[in-house]
Amino acid sequence: MRPLSDHFEEFKTEGLTVLPSLMGPDWVARLRGCFDELADRIPTEDGSQASVFTDVLEHKPELVLPAITHPRLLDFAEMIVGPHVQLESVTY
Repeated sequence: MRPLSDHFEEFKTEGLTVLPSLMGPDWVARLRGCFDELADRIPTEDGSQASVFTDVLEHKPELVLPAITHPRLLDFAEMIVGPHVQLESVTY
């Protein structure tokens, strides 16, 4: 596992970084598995199936909260924005 300082440097120079296996394959499978459920629950203006969902925290808190409260992810977010990290929204 790479140190967060390496991820921070990569983020500063590349504009992104990947924290592999942060949540694990079971969590990823559960998130992928809820796609159709979210598409049915969150309508689009034209009635088509959405490909992007906002406010996922409101629809799937049991799935999203473990991700956004993960200590490693929060530590990384604090490296970027400082100690006042707050959740704006969750988009899938």
